[in-house]
Amino acid sequence: MNFGLGVGIEYKFNNYISVKLDQVAFHDCAGKFAGMSMINLRYTQNLGVLGNGSVGMGPFFYYRKNWNIIPNYMDEGYFKISKNNAWQTKFVWYGGELEHNYPLRNGLDLSTNILPGIPVVYALASGLRFSNSK
Repeated sequence: MNFGLGVGIEYKFNNYISVKLDQVAFHDCAGKFAGMSMINLRYTQNLGVLGNGSVGMGPFFYYRKNWNIIPNYMDEGYFKISKNNAWQTKFVWYGGELEHNYPLRNGLDLSTNILPGIPVVYALASGLRFSNSK
């Protein structure tokens, strides 16, 4: 389990369609600083007393401190190396997001997100979602 912080902002066109921008920073499984920026177009469905669920598609940019300095690390060439050799990056244009928001009280939800960046980068996150609208 890796701990981090994510911030997202969502603009709703109507009750079903929205666009969301996310920024996440965390320590990856090698203990290095990593992050991800994502924008996606989302469809949301009301699930009654279970809250709501969303599915989204859009590109994301993943970055992490270079793992090539780790002894015995075998670089498979999936990530691009920065010019200063400090970072590894990957732009994925076909990223996705699955989200479930369970209502705790008015304007506060327990939120669980899955961000699949097939075939290598996956993120599962859980936290609180604050909303100023219904």
